Amino acid sequence: MTIITETGACAGNNEPPWNAEAEITVVGNAVTVMSDWNSNPDTGPHAFTGTLAGTQLSLDGSYPEGPGTTTAHFQLVVQPGNNRMEGTETWTWVGATGSCVDSGSLVVVNRVNP
Repeated sequence: MTIITETGACAGNNEPPWNAEAEITVVGNAVTVMSDWNSNPDTGPHAFTGTLAGTQLSLDGSYPEGPGTTTAHFQLVVQPGNNRMEGTETWTWVGATGSCVDSGSLVVVNRVNP
């Protein structure tokens, strides 16, 4: 999974592209994604769950980040051949000292082990 652009209201949040490994499991139209996204030895991989409707994939999940929690929503489109997905991520971070809302990130997911 590659985050192409990430923009948000938090100071210093405009980051360069970065990658994360993800394992995607599909059973019927239910989808689970386990990702090392922002994982650390204390929290491990994070689960995102959602629904596949035709070529539209909607995922949601939360994970600890710094002194707070990030809740993320992905809206992805499965491309022909099922080897690539593209779409957007929006997220909200909430901590004891405040919160931050992302204005949208472009996400590309490429299959590496078909």
